[in-house]
Amino acid sequence: MFLVSDVSYQFQTGNPGYVAGKTGCELVKEVIRKSGLVLPDLPEEMYLDKSPEYWVGFAMAFYQWYTGKTFQRIYRAVSISEILKMYPVFHEMDIMQFVSAMDEKLAAFYKETNLKRLRLYAGLSQSERALGCRCEELLEI
Repeated sequence: MFLVSDVSYQFQTGNPGYVAGKTGCELVKEVIRKSGLVLPDLPEEMYLDKSPEYWVGFAMAFYQWYTGKTFQRIYRAVSISEILKMYPVFHEMDIMQFVSAMDEKLAAFYKETNLKRLRLYAGLSQSERALGCRCEELLEI
């Protein structure tokens, strides 16, 4: 629900009211309410033991912040259940180990660079694209 909600967009764009202005419990409640579900008014609880789900949320938020990729782009390449499976190995490691593993997973999923994808969409060969760049540069001179 978080990934498809406006809350994920607010979080990934750095809206301070979401990044630093809400607790995890407040974010969860907002996501649930915005999805149209009725949420009983439960007291917020702080857990000292961090669950695998807590770690996944932290790791995803860190990865999104560190790379600047959208949550949707990350999720298309690596599902939440896949990240949960990474918990036993990565949860006590430096978070940068998780970042490296995620980078590998995204690189395997998104084999083409954005430039190549756009070049192919435009129907250009590499030579034609390179020539186009040079022509644009000459026009500026």
